[in-house]
Amino acid sequence: MVAITFTKTFGGVTVNNLLFLDKYDAPVSKPCPKDLAAFKDYVLECYSEEGMSKADAEKSISLYLKGPYESVVYSGFHMWGLGDSIDREKVYEIYLDEVKK
Repeated sequence: MVAITFTKTFGGVTVNNLLFLDKYDAPVSKPCPKDLAAFKDYVLECYSEEGMSKADAEKSISLYLKGPYESVVYSGFHMWGLGDSIDREKVYEIYLDEVKK
């Protein structure tokens, strides 16, 4: 397995990511704790006015990362997209469907 580190900026929040390539060169992205904190800030920046608290964001993100959300491109891999807007929207969906109830 090969690990590559890179940085992306979303809405003024910089996220450092590790991208792992497995033996088939398929990406397996896993956010590190610092990235999760930045992603949580990004999510709250967008949804705190909708009633999402820090605890809600943490629970929703945890459910997303542990959930059965498979990549469309790489079958069998989680769809984590390095904390982009698709990840943010999926977390918000989980918040509305499972956390806010």
